[in-house]
Amino acid sequence: ATLQTAPDYAVEVASLTRSIVLDADDDDDQNYKGGYVMGGHLIIYGTPEIAQTLEGVEINNFGQQGNLGRYPIHFHICQDVAGS
Repeated sequence: ATLQTAPDYAVEVASLTRSIVLDADDDDDQNYKGGYVMGGHLIIYGTPEIAQTLEGVEINNFGQQGNLGRYPIHFHICQDVAGS
């Protein structure tokens, strides 16, 4: 969705002077190596023909071990878009 097609759902975020940090809470559950198994999940849903960019974003404690499709950053059915 874009601001023109669905203003209730589209989001534009810009920060020219500050860093953007996405930091999920630590999980109490640990895997057999002592690492955390649950974290945050950033998903961008089906945006065919619309370029998506992330710049200057620090992402900490993201990803969900053992949950298919729960990657730290997930472009879901966004297809191959030039400029992304």
